[in-house]
Amino acid sequence: IPGLSVPLTGAMDLVEQDFTPIDFKSAASKPNPESAMLDHEIQLVSYQLLLEAIGETPSKLDLIFLVKTKTPQVIRISSPPADEHRKRRVTALLEIAVTGIANERFHPQPG
Repeated sequence: IPGLSVPLTGAMDLVEQDFTPIDFKSAASKPNPESAMLDHEIQLVSYQLLLEAIGETPSKLDLIFLVKTKTPQVIRISSPPADEHRKRRVTALLEIAVTGIANERFHPQPG
């Protein structure tokens, strides 16, 4: 991924036929769509960057929540693909994390 000093690898929960990456989440209450997309932006935009690295462009980025309430619900939240500004911001955040780990300023916690 351009701008990232190490290779980014990972596993996506699901990629649909139109190359929409989907991440499954569980929640104790109904999620707020705006904050959910912001909370998971690094992960979803990273998925988009990985798909673009193989020559595919997703039409959207999706979260699917299993809401574990008295009456369980499945809620799908969609976001348009990241623009260049969002992609640069996420790449910069990933690079900051990599640099912190390499310089022993950041110690990831398990889980």
